[in-house]
Amino acid sequence: MIEIISTKDGFMVQHMDGELEGEYLCDAKGDNLFDRHHEAVAVLYGAFDKDQSLLTDDRDLLYYTDKLAEHGWYAMGMIHLKDVKDHIDIDWRKKEIEGMPSDEILNRACAHVARKYDFEYTECIEWAVKLAKEIEWEDA
Repeated sequence: MIEIISTKDGFMVQHMDGELEGEYLCDAKGDNLFDRHHEAVAVLYGAFDKDQSLLTDDRDLLYYTDKLAEHGWYAMGMIHLKDVKDHIDIDWRKKEIEGMPSDEILNRACAHVARKYDFEYTECIEWAVKLAKEIEWEDA
């Protein structure tokens, strides 16, 4: 596992376990200390590009949504199995549901809901246009 760590001098990307534990990753110029967080993220993502086994559950969503964003795609909404399971657990305690469905069944249900989610795409685009104009006006 690798993580971005914050030091008093900047940001570094460090191996947190395994045979490389404690070692820092460098960018193409050989630097391992970065003034800006996004520079460290670029090194982190470069490591993920080379070896996806370094991805952890909490990092893979950010990694893939950032990769999609590089191509202009932004996620409208996501459903995580843990959230569904937590909700089922609450219903189970209220005795409104018996037992926990398998992950396979939950995956199928989440995929169906995400595919059929009824949102107004045009409204989201119009909101993004309005926000972009506001940001452009503020930056001027």
